[in-house]
Amino acid sequence: MNIIRRYSTRIIQSPIKFSPSLNVAIESFIDRVKFEQSKSCGPVLKAIDLLVDTHYDVLIKRLGLKDISNPYDTRQAIYDKLSKYQISNTIEQEVLARRHELQQQNKNTLTISKKYQRFIKELYSPNKPSRFLFESESKDFDIVKNAQKFTHHHQLRLYQSYMQLPSPAPLYMTAEDLNTLIEKFVMNVQIHMPHSVLRGALSQQNPEIGAGYLANKLRDRQEYVSMCSKILQDIKSAGLPLTENEQIRFALLSFYRDNKRVSDFYEKYRNENDPEYPKFNFEIYKELVNSLPRHPKSGDFNKHAFGVLMFHAIRHDQWEIIQDLLKTNPGSTDILCDDDTRHKISLRTGSMLLEYFEVNIDRPGNVEYLARVLDYITQGYRFINHALVNRVITMLINTGKMEYAERLLKEAYFSPNQLEQQQQQEQENQYSIESPEEKVARQLSKEDRNLDTEWNIIYRNLKLITQDTTVFYNLSVTSRTFYNLIEHYCNQKDTSFSRLKLMLKIITDHAKLPIYTNIYQLIYDGFILRSNDPDISDWTIQDLLELTTQLIGESESSAQTMEDTQKTITQLLHAGRVSMREFNDVLRSSLQEQEKNKRKEKTRVPIRHSMMLTIFQAFENTIWRYLQTTGDNRYKEILNMVEGHQHEYLRAVDFWTVEDRRNPYVRERSTATRRVYLLELVQMVSQALDGGRRTIPGSAE
Repeated sequence: MNIIRRYSTRIIQSPIKFSPSLNVAIESFIDRVKFEQSKSCGPVLKAIDLLVDTHYDVLIKRLGLKDISNPYDTRQAIYDKLSKYQISNTIEQEVLARRHELQQQNKNTLTISKKYQRFIKELYSPNKPSRFLFESESKDFDIVKNAQKFTHHHQLRLYQSYMQLPSPAPLYMTAEDLNTLIEKFVMNVQIHMPHSVLRGALSQQNPEIGAGYLANKLRDRQEYVSMCSKILQDIKSAGLPLTENEQIRFALLSFYRDNKRVSDFYEKYRNENDPEYPKFNFEIYKELVNSLPRHPKSGDFNKHAFGVLMFHAIRHDQWEIIQDLLKTNPGSTDILCDDDTRHKISLRTGSMLLEYFEVNIDRPGNVEYLARVLDYITQGYRFINHALVNRVITMLINTGKMEYAERLLKEAYFSPNQLEQQQQQEQENQYSIESPEEKVARQLSKEDRNLDTEWNIIYRNLKLITQDTTVFYNLSVTSRTFYNLIEHYCNQKDTSFSRLKLMLKIITDHAKLPIYTNIYQLIYDGFILRSNDPDISDWTIQDLLELTTQLIGESESSAQTMEDTQKTITQLLHAGRVSMREFNDVLRSSLQEQEKNKRKEKTRVPIRHSMMLTIFQAFENTIWRYLQTTGDNRYKEILNMVEGHQHEYLRAVDFWTVEDRRNPYVRERSTATRRVYLLELVQMVSQALDGGRRTIPGSAE
């Protein structure tokens, strides 16, 4: 079944359609994805198990493991090694061993004081609240829950408890606790700005207010970098060595800059007293090059060091540095010239180069560079993941090659092989309950994303060690996959709303993903974009009402429980007509409903204040378009009612302070209040239109 073809859009003329080399590179990439997905065996965990079974002896020897008598213990040891394994990482292990030895020599300085106990409590704080006395804390086969059990920490409290320790603190803690602190606090904290913050900042009618939001986040980032600097400096003061990855991580933090769209907006509208982005030019680059670790024999950069340098060069738009890196990194010069040496750039670095040349596509030569990077990725990488596919889809959309974007979407995520596996699984599993692997693959939470990343690291290392070319896993579509497609449809005025609704149907029915707030925001922006175009007969008020009704439903929670199932079965028993078939039907229906409700509860769409303002604006602008098109005064009356309703809403929420909105009870009440105002808005406009439906362009008679 060709899902995407049913929903394909009219091809937009590409601004770079006269680049044969880029078209060839795109075709080659799509062909490779098509081939791999036609041979894929299932979820990533299944591919991992298959690779381990096929190359068991090679892995035991390469990872330095002993063949343990218990096969389950052996397999777990392989997974543990692979999750942290890096090719040629012996230097990293030597540094950790030397640091551990030095700490053992100073073991007499370690005292388990109350301050140290407080530090341990914050370092290993459980991420779930206390449960009832006889309630189990975890489920044996709940992969996500077991994986995230002690991953939580309160960043500020942990740092404060660290600062209470004697100085230098690393000298007075165990090697295990120090490594855990570095891993949790320094290495794994996300420093990019949340999408909700960026969306709220960039969509402000007053850009100075949006720049103020970004300034606050930038201050938080600078404070975090200072904390990390203190911890790493304490390690050096204690006479302990830093690993390569720790040095590289600090280099990333020190010069981090947001993407071009965000940084350009911030630099344009920030105040004089707002913090600035750190500078990164060729002089600083040379100093950093001399300080970062290299291989003692070859003199080459650690691949992560090269990636960080490339990241900073791209984010700071330093073409001179990019050229220098591509010429000095072994195997990468073929991106700038025709050279047969290749395949030394990581997957993430290749993705960054794709973005750089795409964003700056108008510069001379960048079309050819873009083609060479894509060809480099296709020919040289051992594996392709969904993040890279999504990056290529975004590039194709932004360069106007929608036909290729839709082809790649189909081949990567809706291939005949994947659809056949899905249908077979549904037939085998009569209750249609998702497996843990499927839940994680959809990445509906931070924990899912972290676990999916860990599984992909294991898969990547397996492919690198075994050099296997026969085992592939199903690429899993995520909400990010569709975001740029929806944004494109909403920004193109000739895209019909019915076509957009069909794409939303793919998201919910075929990809089994929720429609998040940012998707709704894009669609409402699409209504606003079309408000001044009288020739548009689509994107009607009725479409707007249906969309808002759907949003209200997605923002609500459901309380379906097993108690409903028990009541239904009891009624059947009392009626004397229960059979095994009927029992299975009831049980299947209940389990499906519970699974749906749990997913809905977890991914409930929040209605924020900024979205409420966008919704009101979409209604006002769309009704104004009808008024200008028809001249019917009924729309003027409806417009006045909507404006009055918006004023009532603003008065209702005006007394909520910033502190109030941080309170979970106030936040829940505010969400309920917004739902009520949206319900009243839908009812008000629907009732007002009932008497004049014949005057609504595009509505059913």
